[in-house]
Amino acid sequence: MKIFIAEPIEGGSVPVAHYCARGFSQMGYQVLFFRGTSFATAHDYIKNLTHRNFNHPLFLLFIEFMKRAVQQCIDEAEPDIVFGVSQSPLFPENLLTSRSRKIITILWFPEDCNRFTSWKRLAPHCDFFFIIQKEPVLSTIRRLCPQTHYLPVAADQEIHRPIKLSPQEKAFFGSDISFVGAGYRNRVHIFRALLDYNFKIWGNDWYLEPDDPLLQVIQNKDRRIPVEEYVKVFNATKININLHSSLEPRSIGGDFINPRTFEIAACRAFQLVDRRSLLKEIFKDDEIVTFESLQELKRLIDRFLIHDDEREEFARRAYKAVLERHTYLHRVKKISDTLWYNK
Repeated sequence: MKIFIAEPIEGGSVPVAHYCARGFSQMGYQVLFFRGTSFATAHDYIKNLTHRNFNHPLFLLFIEFMKRAVQQCIDEAEPDIVFGVSQSPLFPENLLTSRSRKIITILWFPEDCNRFTSWKRLAPHCDFFFIIQKEPVLSTIRRLCPQTHYLPVAADQEIHRPIKLSPQEKAFFGSDISFVGAGYRNRVHIFRALLDYNFKIWGNDWYLEPDDPLLQVIQNKDRRIPVEEYVKVFNATKININLHSSLEPRSIGGDFINPRTFEIAACRAFQLVDRRSLLKEIFKDDEIVTFESLQELKRLIDRFLIHDDEREEFARRAYKAVLERHTYLHRVKKISDTLWYNK
């Protein structure tokens, strides 16, 4: 069985495409991988040249080129399945052409469907569509693609794992508390209240004023941190703060579960997670510690900084849960089972 996987050009879903490719390969699929990141430099150059005007003729010409490049690769591969994730360069035309040739089309959208809405133009052209949220989002998308299913993200145990760090790495990547991710408004608001701690922030898009006190804890000049480095951060940190993104400045809590939740756990590292409505279906109360206010977060930080054994016990149980139930191999098996059960 041949599966064509379209890697995104850029963005947080790039590694998800790789994890899925590894999982499908482990299941015995012949994986044909389209290298979307090969076009990232050209994509960035054209975005800057057109001042991010996505209706500019030059940008539309690039999109047309990508459609044709992807289609050429699909035509040559002659796969049984075409698979993508959010941000994959699979356009409605590619999906329509594939379905007309009896190629099964599958898209996994590991994003907040309320904020990112490209599913509206993609779901109608998919045989199967997977999302990380439940109702009411599921019912909405099922009107476009009846075979829409809930599928949370996961961890890749070959990448996200406990590792032994050198003293230099522990000093560079380590801290009492840390955060890895982009500078959304709710994070900026909450994290300004944590500057009394030994705190490091890793990630990009922290658009702060020059006099913002939060700048003093931003590491590596606000650049996107690669996977191999943030795994070291997880391993070196006593308490990993996992605050899901929101455009609302004071927002804590929500529904879906981000990849970081599974990745930190897979590193056998300790985390504090903002309370999510879907979390209890995934982790037990003795595996993950949650908070729903800034006051509770600070209280939990103070508690767990002085209780090493308790931190390690939570981390051990969460690690065991991920390996048993929440790897990308588990997820692609679910996709495969859903496909063949409903074929």
